[in-house]
Amino acid sequence: MDSLLKDFRFALRGLVRTPGFTVAAVLALALGIGATTAIFSVVHAVLLRSLGWGEESRLVSIRGNFPAQGLTDIQISAAEYYDLRRAPFLQSVGIYSNRNAALQGGDRSERVKTGYATGTLFSTLGVHPALGRVFTAEEDKQGAPESVMLSWSTWRKRFGADPAVLGRTLTINGKPRAIVGILPAGFRWDVENEIWLPFGFSAEELANERGNRYILPIGRLTPDVTLEGTLRGLLDLSAEVRAANPRSYGSNPSSWYWTMRPLRDRFVGSARQPLFVLLGAVFFVLLIACANVANLLLARGAARGREIAVRSALGAARGRLVRQLLTESAILAVIGGGAGVLIAVWSLDVLLAAAPETIRQLADVKVSWALLGFALGMTMLTTILCGLAPALQTTGSDLASALKDGGHGSSGHRAGRLRSGLIVAQVALSLVLLAGAGLLLRSFAQILSISAGFTPEGVVAAQVSLSGDAYGKGEAQIRYWNEAMRRVAALPGVESAGAANLLPLQDRGDWSYKLEGFEPKTPDAAPDDELRRVMPGYFETLRVALRQGRTFTAGDDEKSPFVVIVNDAWVRKYFPGQDVLGKRLRFGYEGGGNAFNAWRTIVGVVADTHDFGLDLAAPPVFYLPQPQLSESQMVIVARTSVRPERMAQEMRAALAAIDPAQPVDWAMPFVDRVGSALAPRRFPLQLLAAFAALALVLSALGIYGVTSYAVSQRTREIGVRIAIGAQARDVLGMIMGRALRLAGLGLAIGLLVALAGAHVMATQLYGVSERDPLTYAGISALLVAVAVLASWLPARRATRVDPAVALRAE
Repeated sequence: MDSLLKDFRFALRGLVRTPGFTVAAVLALALGIGATTAIFSVVHAVLLRSLGWGEESRLVSIRGNFPAQGLTDIQISAAEYYDLRRAPFLQSVGIYSNRNAALQGGDRSERVKTGYATGTLFSTLGVHPALGRVFTAEEDKQGAPESVMLSWSTWRKRFGADPAVLGRTLTINGKPRAIVGILPAGFRWDVENEIWLPFGFSAEELANERGNRYILPIGRLTPDVTLEGTLRGLLDLSAEVRAANPRSYGSNPSSWYWTMRPLRDRFVGSARQPLFVLLGAVFFVLLIACANVANLLLARGAARGREIAVRSALGAARGRLVRQLLTESAILAVIGGGAGVLIAVWSLDVLLAAAPETIRQLADVKVSWALLGFALGMTMLTTILCGLAPALQTTGSDLASALKDGGHGSSGHRAGRLRSGLIVAQVALSLVLLAGAGLLLRSFAQILSISAGFTPEGVVAAQVSLSGDAYGKGEAQIRYWNEAMRRVAALPGVESAGAANLLPLQDRGDWSYKLEGFEPKTPDAAPDDELRRVMPGYFETLRVALRQGRTFTAGDDEKSPFVVIVNDAWVRKYFPGQDVLGKRLRFGYEGGGNAFNAWRTIVGVVADTHDFGLDLAAPPVFYLPQPQLSESQMVIVARTSVRPERMAQEMRAALAAIDPAQPVDWAMPFVDRVGSALAPRRFPLQLLAAFAALALVLSALGIYGVTSYAVSQRTREIGVRIAIGAQARDVLGMIMGRALRLAGLGLAIGLLVALAGAHVMATQLYGVSERDPLTYAGISALLVAVAVLASWLPARRATRVDPAVALRAE
């Protein structure tokens, strides 16, 4: 122990005496360890840490599929939920749906995020209330006493964590509801719901509305089954349900069925590969930082060659000297690791601010033992990576040569090869990172170049969800929306206004229907496409081009002939190259005897809009006038010349004045919604670009440092060359030539590695090949330019060596 303390004190004094070297090494390690720890903290929170549910390995997510209609992974109906409850392989099944509700109190009303659930959802998840109880089976159905559960944060924020809150009432959607339970603090879900309500299914919905699919089911497997065996049982149960309800599902064995997957995959499946790609990339940055520090240590060891030789001559064992040098590396790694943890903690807010919503919701990232343990492991790893090879190299030099060197130290051929090898590795790793960032950048540029089919700039959107008994019928909803459109259109600065139940990039809403003159390939493959209910002015406000016919007018109300508008993708799907004006479609069944089943005539064709994402094909969509199929939730859009933030406030005020009990869900510039849709692609691009830039800087510093050291070691040789007539360009070529040869070798190795692992990036790209030659050529040219600059600066200094001074110094 005493000798270790001596080593520590000696190493610390040596680092204090060389502040330039110490700061450079610590900074490189801090950046490498900090970036690695920050990314690991997100990976740990999203992919590795428990999400707060009991026995997560037995939890599954269940979805429906209509393959013939191209519908997969869809939600289920209330009747299907009760079918699933019969499954012998499921210990329990719970369901939920995320919506909004109006919370009224006094003279004000506000919209709150609301989860609808059965009490079995929480028991299935293994979540027990902190206070009170969950919903009962009776509360799942209509007519039961009205109840509500609060999230832990809502209980603390609105009621000061008062334990006597149970039994008190809240007015939600115009109805008083008794508080029956408080969810635990550790419970997290895909949306931060403030309150939870029971579904309250009607008898009609349970008996006849199998096509009304808006529910998300969660199941817990029985302890004695495997996931593979459960999948077979689920298909058998699907067949039973299909046979009992052929009108809803068809008779073909493959027309409809359920599938399941682990619940965690449902939440984080899409984030898994991008996060692991980023974790691999940041490890590359750490390796480059370690290579830089190793080069610094090699140069420092060469300068201390005479000191090491003297100590060896006095009897110091090589193992003792290696331990001394490793102690120095360990001190650097510990200081760099501590600084890296601070960088990681400080950067987490910035990191999560750029992350997609799904990651932000699940990544409750904070300093934990797991994070500190990871940082400690990185510190130990960097000690070995940075210090072991330089220590062995420094203590393995020839004793006689070192003593004869006169005090300058000699790196020797082996040390020179090691430094050269580290530079080659840095350039190769940098190229891999830059290639990945370049591919993502080109892919993102391709996405941005796509014509979305609409113009979001200058548009402000505001969503309102009507609730309560006053708006339970279509007539009341229509009156509200007509008044809302009138008031918004009258606001100063509004050029046009419209509304739709779903905007592009917002959500999906498919409907099945009967299409006149179209025969599906199989009897079970009825047309099923995206339905949007819109109001006059919608297409004009978003600047969706009219291809044929007309758009909707105020005359297309509930009393006029039923009409429909379709988009280009719809025409290509069903009647390519034909005139579709005058063709008809309808919902429901023959002889239904109500407006829902009436034939609707196509009166117009509009351009495609990329509703699911700019990188996804525009889906077939048909549009109905909102009054002819009323909807309680609409998004009002206004094209304005006024500053969007100000217009959002004015729209809120105008809509609140119609009925203060119906608060606005949200109001914002439409470009913000488009930006959030691009977040899943922007996030890995931003981080990978940042890591690649850091790697580029570290590689440039490595090339500069090695070249500068080579110049200092060859000062006498350069002086002799100049004295016997060498020109500046000869010296410049000699110094830069070696650096560029190393960079060229690194480029070659990096290209091979990048091309071999290019398949990892394939799923993250759009419109560009993972082996895109233009990207690799551009990145290679950039690295060559950086290598030229990094080697030119010390080479230029070498051309100014005074031969007399250099020779006199020797």
